[in-house]
Amino acid sequence: MRWKQKAAPLVAAALTAGMGLAYAGTSGADVPAQQSDVVCNESGDGWQEKIDTPGGGPATVSAPPGYLITAYCAKGGADKEIVTVDPPQETVTIGAENLSHYQIKLCWLGPDGGDPTNSLNAPECPEEPPPPTTTTTAPPTTLTPEPAGAVAATPQFTG
Repeated sequence: MRWKQKAAPLVAAALTAGMGLAYAGTSGADVPAQQSDVVCNESGDGWQEKIDTPGGGPATVSAPPGYLITAYCAKGGADKEIVTVDPPQETVTIGAENLSHYQIKLCWLGPDGGDPTNSLNAPECPEEPPPPTTTTTAPPTTLTPEPAGAVAATPQFTG
């Protein structure tokens, strides 16, 4: 009986310390840092708030009036992907498998594009590049002069 009385506090202390060690490796402090690598949380000019998609995707997304979509971040399964939309588009379909959320980056079409004040604080859209110019060059023509005094052959017809 004496052993049980003395051993019980030691066993309880050992179990408590062991449980503390077991839980130390799974503290919640490390989880958000690891998950942030696969969460669309882009920042900077033009990036909009993350949108959760409980349906699992794909999602067709349209830019608000006065803006175009220049990029998007899509989180599907354990991966995230950032895609550049070139040229920028009014509407994109984000087709990540098991889409859990997405985030879009916008550019502003300018004061005449539909939002004169750029209320979403997006950078201006790039101007469309001029169409490529094509020039066709004919292959050079080489003329061989007849030697002096040569007589050109005249075709003969027999009938």
